[in-house]
Amino acid sequence: MSDLRELSAGYRTNNSHHLWGATTLDFYMFRSFNDECADAMLGFSSGSKLYAWMKAHGELYAKDELEWAEMEQKPRLRPAADILEIIGVKNLAILMGSCGISMRDDDDDDGEATSTEEESSAIPRPFDYENYPDPWPLVPFSSDAPTLQSPIPFHLLPETLIVHDPFRLLNGDDPPDESDVDWTSVDDITHRYSLNLTVPSIKDSIAAERAKITEAASKDGPVFIGIVLDCPNSTESGIGSSSTAQSGTAFKMTVPSPPASPSSIAEAHLFISPAEFVGKGHHSIVYRAEWDLPRSVFSKYVICHKCVEEAAKKIFSKDSVSNAAGDTSSASDRAGRADEIVGRNFILRKQHLPVIDMTIVREGQPEDENTPCYSVGGETVDYLEYTGESMPTVHVDTVPWYDSSSTDPAPCSHLAVTSSISGPLPGPVPPTASVSVIAKLSVYDDNHLEKEAKCYQSFGEDFSQHWSGYTVALPLRDPTPTGAITPNFYGFYSKEEDKTKDNEEKVIDRDSFLSPILLIEDCGQPIEVEKLSLDDRQECAALLFRLHHHGWTHGSFAHRNIVMQIGDHGDFPLMKSRNDRRFRLIDFGRAWSLQDAIETDQSSSRNGDNSNGHVGGTEREWRRTQFKEKNEVWRTLMFPYPI
Repeated sequence: MSDLRELSAGYRTNNSHHLWGATTLDFYMFRSFNDECADAMLGFSSGSKLYAWMKAHGELYAKDELEWAEMEQKPRLRPAADILEIIGVKNLAILMGSCGISMRDDDDDDGEATSTEEESSAIPRPFDYENYPDPWPLVPFSSDAPTLQSPIPFHLLPETLIVHDPFRLLNGDDPPDESDVDWTSVDDITHRYSLNLTVPSIKDSIAAERAKITEAASKDGPVFIGIVLDCPNSTESGIGSSSTAQSGTAFKMTVPSPPASPSSIAEAHLFISPAEFVGKGHHSIVYRAEWDLPRSVFSKYVICHKCVEEAAKKIFSKDSVSNAAGDTSSASDRAGRADEIVGRNFILRKQHLPVIDMTIVREGQPEDENTPCYSVGGETVDYLEYTGESMPTVHVDTVPWYDSSSTDPAPCSHLAVTSSISGPLPGPVPPTASVSVIAKLSVYDDNHLEKEAKCYQSFGEDFSQHWSGYTVALPLRDPTPTGAITPNFYGFYSKEEDKTKDNEEKVIDRDSFLSPILLIEDCGQPIEVEKLSLDDRQECAALLFRLHHHGWTHGSFAHRNIVMQIGDHGDFPLMKSRNDRRFRLIDFGRAWSLQDAIETDQSSSRNGDNSNGHVGGTEREWRRTQFKEKNEVWRTLMFPYPI
């Protein structure tokens, strides 16, 4: 066998370790032999890596395993449950009066009833709270706002944050007793904060994304949205239900480009209360905050595929070509398009996945008749074999795009039912939506929060992404889920007056201090190690090892900085199971990147300076920190053995 270093990269994700597999059965232990070493060397790898190596070197004897690896699914990004649908359900509960307390006066009963029909149908501007539809606006925190778990792109982070702080929590003091908390009994105090992104690469990416949106808006070409398969021989149970191959006609569907997505969000409002106090550390105070965002933050244009398919089939059908509703082209043009499509151009076939028998033998135990044996595979899948030279296209321009974040009614009955699990709402809703996030404040004269915000920006979106499959985070040998490593980052905000004209920090006295604000995803409570299973503890350890693999040390690895969330992020709140536990690392005020250490070394070398820039400021010191953290894992997480 050739040098194992020649193994291909195989499948992997942006936040996995170097080994990734779609299932726990896609990892292998193997022994390699060569002429120079008589003893076999034990190795550990993934199916995709071994498959690529064996194909390249002609080792094709393990046919079942090769076929299994060939059918392995590629990594797939796992999005959070649709926040718009969750907000829709919450709005339904509010309209029905089952949650939320209105800020409107009780005696304001018929005052609005005399307004004209035009005024009642007018849609208020975002944050024009006085003109919101009844029962909005609500008393903050009275409706138990849903937790935001979806990422917000950097270019859509609100540029201005209006912070409502009637209890004066921004000064960094301990919160008052919860018994003193009554939002309606105190006068509101607001502060104007600005988005403060300090990493140059993030600023460049925002400019590039906005330029891309502007360029896309200037183009008006057709958009491909799917393929229609017309199979005359299909049965009631569906295409491909027959045991024999079937043939039919396939054509592409295109529609006009959707409207341009927003390129920026001007403003959002944040509400903080001592009743939502989460905890306090040496450098920060944490609250669960209510974040009121314009619904355009979640803007997502959709089009009804059923309506498009129905319109396309009308164009496709020779009998109804001349009567296609809304088609502005000439009859000869429509007939020409239909004539091009006529004729069968695909065959629908079936393929059976191989059945692989596996025997699981524990290390040090002999294989006998009691050894568990499992069979995997054997499923049948349909696949399309296209036989035409080029697939014809049908363009449909009679079906409108719909912004699912809009307060306007859906344009068709299909979207009215599917756009929200709550269905059509019985009344109007405001142009903003409240979600729950974590607001982290700094104590006076401390820069850890700013350092942590810089780390989140440097992480980008990779560390907070959830991927399908598993990864082996060495030195662990057991696969762990390829979930997110860190919470989502929702911006770092500071007072507009806290900067000089040269963008330098002003010196602020204690009495005038107003903390900057770090907004992140609420990922649950700190873990209780003694209550976790060994699998859970390995998953927690894997978070740190994956962080190391991508060139970061944590700097403060402890059980208090690992949080656990009940239920998967992809499940709706009512569907979350207590058996599903998800973990995340938090608190990166002391995190350190290998790239920074290397750049410090290079700078010191150029300047002839041997002083330390960051805890030693050298690559060697960074690796010592990494080694120390690895050695702390088994004690911190109470492993029965050193890792």
